[in-house]
Amino acid sequence: MNTVLNSLIQLGDIDCRLDEINKLLGDLPSQVESQQSTIKELSDDIESKSQRLSDLESETASIQIEIDTTHDKLDKYKKQLFLVTSNKAYDALLNEIDHANEQLTSLKVNLENASKEKETLGEDIKSNEIKIKDTTELLEENQVELKETKSTTQSELTKLETQRKTVEKRIENQYLNLYNRLKGGRVGVGIVNVNRNACGACYNFLPPQTVIEVKRGEQVITCNSCGVILFWEDIES
Repeated sequence: MNTVLNSLIQLGDIDCRLDEINKLLGDLPSQVESQQSTIKELSDDIESKSQRLSDLESETASIQIEIDTTHDKLDKYKKQLFLVTSNKAYDALLNEIDHANEQLTSLKVNLENASKEKETLGEDIKSNEIKIKDTTELLEENQVELKETKSTTQSELTKLETQRKTVEKRIENQYLNLYNRLKGGRVGVGIVNVNRNACGACYNFLPPQTVIEVKRGEQVITCNSCGVILFWEDIES
């Protein structure tokens, strides 16, 4: 058999086993990454909202002081109404009272809005904390499962990756690039065996001459339908 073709077959066998190992891991790695990202986003949101909540605490305290001060002014103005002796002074006090009442109304609206925002922020923070707790529990479970799965396959994985690099060095660049392009493409494999005179990747029947050439194993032959490299297994087909 052609040396390059033989090396490509070995590479295909190695990648097949690597794919099997990755399937054992399933989507655990992506789940772990997604859950870690979610926890960070929620934590950042809590930090931001906690800072806003702190600012609102200061704001509401200041508003309350202004409300109390305005109430004191109103009480003072109302008492002064009984002491003034001219209409002009009386009208001036009434204007001050009206202005204080308007200011008081505005301050109370601001206080109410700030209080509502504080309540909403508090609820959001509690909701995020619950989400973090639930997501952390799932993350910890997935991390344990991922670690256990990796521990059972890590030795083989390391060995396979070393073997792959060794085999790659024996393959000419044009064929290695072709294989890798096919492996990472739509078909998902770089080399397949002929099965009942059909391509093992796309299942299209091959021309008789192509089958003969694949059986000979003297050169690298590709499927004229999907482009995958073909080889002949010494089994009944």
